[in-house]
Amino acid sequence: MLHVTDNPQQSALARSPLPRPKEPGLVTALRFGNDMFSAPMSYFEQYGDTLTMRLFGVPYVVTRDPLWIADVLVKYHASFIKDSVTRGLGSLLGQGLLVSEGEPWRARRKAMQPHFQPTQLEGLLKGFAEETARETATWRTLQVVDLNAATTRIALGIALRSLFGATLADIETFERSLRHATDYFTGVAGTMITLPLWLPTPTNVRYQRARRHLRSAVAQLIQNAQAEDAAAAVGTPLGNLLAARSASTITDEQLLDEAITLLLAGHETSSATLTYTLGLIAAYPAVQSSIAEELARDGVPSSLRQLQQPSALRRALTESMRLYPASWAVGREVRTPIEIQGQLLAKGTQILVHQWAAHRHPHWFPNPSAFEPSRWSEDFTAGLPKCLYAPFGAGPRVCIGQHFALAELMVALGTVLSQFQLTAVSVFPPALQASITTRPLASVTVRIEARAGVGPSTCT
Repeated sequence: MLHVTDNPQQSALARSPLPRPKEPGLVTALRFGNDMFSAPMSYFEQYGDTLTMRLFGVPYVVTRDPLWIADVLVKYHASFIKDSVTRGLGSLLGQGLLVSEGEPWRARRKAMQPHFQPTQLEGLLKGFAEETARETATWRTLQVVDLNAATTRIALGIALRSLFGATLADIETFERSLRHATDYFTGVAGTMITLPLWLPTPTNVRYQRARRHLRSAVAQLIQNAQAEDAAAAVGTPLGNLLAARSASTITDEQLLDEAITLLLAGHETSSATLTYTLGLIAAYPAVQSSIAEELARDGVPSSLRQLQQPSALRRALTESMRLYPASWAVGREVRTPIEIQGQLLAKGTQILVHQWAAHRHPHWFPNPSAFEPSRWSEDFTAGLPKCLYAPFGAGPRVCIGQHFALAELMVALGTVLSQFQLTAVSVFPPALQASITTRPLASVTVRIEARAGVGPSTCT
């Protein structure tokens, strides 16, 4: 029986201790860091769905067990805080929603939540389609398109327009700074353990420069929203933050922290998901044909009702996020001693919920590495354990923008696939980097061909 114990020292363990690799924890961490996606899978196969290790004296638990995931993220969430790696993002994001804890987090989440409710999305769908069409209007039949670059422009344009009511002049420099930040948070040898910033390593120097640029760029967006572009920000999350600052409920620094969190989180994950989904669809002609026929019949989703209906497009997106979740893991730290699944966890224990591995659990996902959108029937979905499939996390700290992201992704994918047939050029999947998000290390390229009756002049 699962329970929080008032006196963990007197509680008898319900199960045997968690398995621990015989090698030193540093060796395990370095093996994980070498391939944060595949290496943990081999450990799960050898030791089971939850294992433990110690690294520099700190206990770690790594799990893909849905029972553990549900307990940590949902049932006993109050006994956990964000892990040390996530808290380290504060050097870039400050104390925004992703990093903050306690009452400051609750107050700001409550204030921002109305902007991300499904009922608020209806008026944004046209903008999602227009920003996607702005990109595809530059495409020409038989052109080879770099999906990484194209989807970044789409997702950043949608985030700026919908969340800020603004535009960004120099997208390439912004993205280069974000890459340098990502490199820093990848940590030493891919372990997510970063070096102190006072060490003048090339990675640290580039990160310091990138951090200054990213925060300066977002500060300029805020300044613009208060000046000539003020009307455009009305009704957006940024407008809400500006109003809160005017009412003295948040400071200038808190406003900047929330704004940069919204912008980086609001486009980085969406861009990666669009890249993986379009790359997969290009590699599976039968799936692409099914989606194209559906879009030709029903059109690109333009209402909440359409978005919520079962469809070939939605199944493909769901399967893509299973295989390539933009958030590949969720970290927590034990705030107060607790017993989970019969295991006593001491204060300070670091928990890594490995979503990537959970999404590829062979018991729950037959042929787990295959792209099979057809698996997502109502019966199949109903039979999955709670929290096993959680591309946006779960519990009170579930991604605030999950409904926004799903709508954005569906509309953007529909807009592209209704206009163009995609043929894979690069090998898929590309090499991947496990950092703040799951990032492709190589370009994902496709050759495009305008669909019958949809020429370049009409692709708007």
